[in-house]
Amino acid sequence: MRGALEFDVDNYRELAENLIRDGVYGRGDVATAFRPPLYPLLLALLGAMGQLNAPAIAALQVALGVSTVGLVVLLGRQWGLGRWRFLAAALVAVDPILLRQASVVMTETFATFLAALGLVVLSALVARPTTLRALAAGAALGAAVLCRPVFLLWMFGAPICFVWLLPTWSTRARAMACFALGGAVALLPWVARNQMQFGWPIVTTTHGGVTLLLGNNPEFYEHLRASPGQPWDSAAFNAGVEEERIANRNQLAETGRNELPYELANDRREAAHAWQNIEAEPSMFAQAVLFRWSRLWGVLPLPLAGEGSAARALRYAIGFWHAAEFVLALIGVCSLGRRLLCDPWVFGLLLAASLTAAHAVYWTDLRMRAPACPVVALAAAAGAGWIGRKKSGRKAVAGKELEHQA
Repeated sequence: MRGALEFDVDNYRELAENLIRDGVYGRGDVATAFRPPLYPLLLALLGAMGQLNAPAIAALQVALGVSTVGLVVLLGRQWGLGRWRFLAAALVAVDPILLRQASVVMTETFATFLAALGLVVLSALVARPTTLRALAAGAALGAAVLCRPVFLLWMFGAPICFVWLLPTWSTRARAMACFALGGAVALLPWVARNQMQFGWPIVTTTHGGVTLLLGNNPEFYEHLRASPGQPWDSAAFNAGVEEERIANRNQLAETGRNELPYELANDRREAAHAWQNIEAEPSMFAQAVLFRWSRLWGVLPLPLAGEGSAARALRYAIGFWHAAEFVLALIGVCSLGRRLLCDPWVFGLLLAASLTAAHAVYWTDLRMRAPACPVVALAAAAGAGWIGRKKSGRKAVAGKELEHQA
């Protein structure tokens, strides 16, 4: 898939190149907040040091992926997995979702790295709660929000866990305050820039409205009624959204009633349309929620148009791989018991729950769970460790029985 890095599906490289060329995060001299800024900023830094071409981006993606594997090894040690932490790292290194997304100019590789980094600093904070570690944890999760807004739920939920993970109320209060300060420092430049550019302190992006509408519109609901197991081609829907934006822009230009910047107005209008669709068809919304969750945590990628026998075999092999990992992860979760809530494991559980909650309403597919792949791998390693201990225990018991008989 080496040619995939030549494409710029979500315009991240375009934003980086515009930032290098014109000094504006947008197109030409027109600013935007449609995409989160951290990944384009990283690409711009890469471009400032040399050419922003496919080999350079490939090197960046590989570096981020390898760093994530290293962080998983560290996480496994923090979470008490012993030698089984290397299995978790290996599972992350060969994860089909992460391998696929590393070959495109998109945020999943960077977001997974930031998720693993956030888990490491949160675990370190719980082990030894210091002011510096709390600031670092807040800054790490704030940076993650600037890469993928879905991390905002995780950022809000993490300090709540301090209540039962930290020993005293003074320690908890200091950790929460420093965590909030670290997060605010990370987010404040983006929020202040958006206030100046759009007259509104946008914390995330202006992309949420269309993403919400993408998963909650009459065309998608009709597709769920007719063929829920097949991929939905959203090309016609996207074209309709673009036509509506142009028509709305022209109308506002004629009347002079452009009280909000067009990008922010589009975001709010599309979000309002999505909520209207949800209120109009609550039963279809409920069905859409179940569909989104099945895609987010599914094991089998949806078939592509004109799929051949080789592609189908690969798709089913990927499905088998995910299913096997999930079985081990389920065993691991059961073996952990109360540790899942009382140890730093709770931050991984919270990350998975945050992704699930966000994608109850927003559009999703398998790649959206990429940031949680390290957590799934660590749980699978815990499951493999439990199986290994059970086998060792049975062998030890059998050995003692033979010795007794002798």
